[in-house]
Amino acid sequence: MLIIDIGSASVGASVVHVSKEIPTIEHVLRIPIGVGSQETRASLEKQMLKALDELLKAYEGAYTDVRVVVASPWEEAHIRTLKSKSEKSASVSMRNIEHLVEMYKDEKPPMSGNVDVEAVAVQIRVNNYPTALEKPVAGTDVAINLYESEMSAALHKALIESVETHIHAEKIAFYTFPLIASAAIRAITDETSFTFVDIGGEVTELGVMHGDALYYLASIPSGFWSLLRDIGGERVGDARSRLALWTKNDLEPKEASSVQEKFTKSFAPWLLELEDTLKEAGAIVPIPRTLFLMSDPEPAQWIRKGIENGGTMNLAPTVIAPPAVQRFADIGEGGVFDVFLCLEAIFFHIGGDTVVGEPKPVRMV
Repeated sequence: MLIIDIGSASVGASVVHVSKEIPTIEHVLRIPIGVGSQETRASLEKQMLKALDELLKAYEGAYTDVRVVVASPWEEAHIRTLKSKSEKSASVSMRNIEHLVEMYKDEKPPMSGNVDVEAVAVQIRVNNYPTALEKPVAGTDVAINLYESEMSAALHKALIESVETHIHAEKIAFYTFPLIASAAIRAITDETSFTFVDIGGEVTELGVMHGDALYYLASIPSGFWSLLRDIGGERVGDARSRLALWTKNDLEPKEASSVQEKFTKSFAPWLLELEDTLKEAGAIVPIPRTLFLMSDPEPAQWIRKGIENGGTMNLAPTVIAPPAVQRFADIGEGGVFDVFLCLEAIFFHIGGDTVVGEPKPVRMV
């Protein structure tokens, strides 16, 4: 399996072998998209496709299947609840759930110019009790937590063409990162209620899990490059280096104070928007204090520090870093613990037991 990860700061890939125990990750490569300059959506997409073409040259060859994972801004995802009620108790099986998902997934067609990516059940409740439906159960009320996603049809076509140029695969399937993050984090932690936040280069995406179900998704139109541009102007590299030293307490006191002041000022609008978004989610579901952060290694640390030092919601941020995933994935030749690619490999290893319904792959041969 070849996994391709597409974000707003970089594109990455790895070769994954799935065994009965844990996946093995090999030949990991990640290429940045641009250098953090202010970009329009169209120009950012152009840079992303250029970086992807460069990335795929390193993987030219034949694969059983290719899995393309897109994060915001390349996808849009939402959650809704499907409900079915009968007067008399009836048997509810996995086949019933699959039928309901198929019946309702086209109820809300994608927006004009988009194509569907996923329509999967992430939690099933019968008579208000969650169940994995390993065997049929009897009940009158069924509720399905349905995750749906879509993406630009033009971008979908461009990504397929890019893969076809370099890769010989039997099939290619598309996935979106919020689904993978929610299921994979649940698999590697003991938490059943948490918020996950993916801070990309130009956009932030978040989701709220409660009682093992995903109830809320949203995005914030700024990321770590946006923050660095606000702090350092054109000197984003210098701002990034100083923030890295600041999080490690490696600056002289006077300079540390100056960096912290600039960071706090620039970080405040992002943190305010995060909290406002979570308060909006609070109208739907209780907001957990546990917050898992995912980003490039250095931005993840200074964003964690910014959340701990500011805000009003008493959130408890934890960075998803290599130690969190290394028990769940083996590293083979050319592999490293790239957190995003590891979470994706873990999801594809457990996905069949985690969600009902799979994206329909595009046959390549």
